[in-house]
Amino acid sequence: MHALEGLDLWAYSPLLTGAYVRADRPLSAGYDHPGTTRRLQALAAVADELGVTRNQVVLAWLLGHTPAVHPILGVSSVAQLSEAMAARDLVLDASTRARLDDVR
Repeated sequence: MHALEGLDLWAYSPLLTGAYVRADRPLSAGYDHPGTTRRLQALAAVADELGVTRNQVVLAWLLGHTPAVHPILGVSSVAQLSEAMAARDLVLDASTRARLDDVR
């Protein structure tokens, strides 16, 4: 995908209402497909290895695209806001991005 001058790409609710980090909020059926379990396992492994949350990996992955994907987030606590803001400083190297992108 190529960026068009003057246009930005935005993602609405990319953290799936907490499904990446809260066991009481499972992914909705629309996100359950044959590769979902493997992708979630890769996400968890990367987050654990980097010492960050799964949400932070998701946000860093979006922001690291070319063009960057700007997330539209809703938070309900200062802790959630701090978590999201810290993701701006997380840079996923090429091999880590490939690990996440290549999961099928």
